Amino acid sequence: MKSTESGRSIGVLTLGFDEVKRSDERLKSALDIINKVFSQTNSEALDFREVDSQYNFKSAFWKSNAGSCIELAKQCYIKEGKINDEIFYEYYNNNTDRDKISIAFNKALVVAESHFTNSSKDFIKESLVAHFYKRLISETVVGFKKEMDVAELIKNTYGLDVKHTPVEIDSRYAVDLETSKFSVQVKPHTYKSNSKNNPQLQKDKESNLKLHKEYRDKFGLDVVFVYYNKTTGSIDLSEIKNLKLKVSK
Repeated sequence: MKSTESGRSIGVLTLGFDEVKRSDERLKSALDIINKVFSQTNSEALDFREVDSQYNFKSAFWKSNAGSCIELAKQCYIKEGKINDEIFYEYYNNNTDRDKISIAFNKALVVAESHFTNSSKDFIKESLVAHFYKRLISETVVGFKKEMDVAELIKNTYGLDVKHTPVEIDSRYAVDLETSKFSVQVKPHTYKSNSKNNPQLQKDKESNLKLHKEYRDKFGLDVVFVYYNKTTGSIDLSEIKNLKLKVSK
């Protein structure tokens, strides 16, 4: 693996996660790659949903390789008192196993290169860099902020105390928030899609419903979904309303 002059691994070449401070010029190349790929609007842009069901690709984002991103975001927020992509980018790098992420990235890269045969290897790698940053950093920050927004909305709407679940509950049962009456998994509104173009999403839905049943059997609380819209910022509490109506009958 390539190393810096100081002997530190640069990890995922890729993400440049070891060089994390915006004031550090060594970060500029990683950010330039991310911005470049995100600005691509032509037909060459890659849709990684096409390979997201393959083991060596999807496993790159598992807790065992990428760390518990939401839990890290919670810790980051407690430590820093705020959170955004740049703050979490630095915290993530300082609190995860770079070697594991590098190995996982390289395995995912092999999958991508074997699938997107009409694109150059350089473009595939640059696209995968941006995809990793989006999945591990940006989406984690958005997801954690939405968890906080949802918790506050539930508290204000229903007068219930809401707590974030510990990482072992989140990981084991796919539950983000708990109240005395019900528990919640927070998802973007796109999670409701039934598109055949994203088979991994459909598998995830089936898995989550199974985990929620196990949670209900163990703890006696129903798990409902609360959806948020990234574009409008709206939060959909309809499943909570439906549950309360069902219970009141």
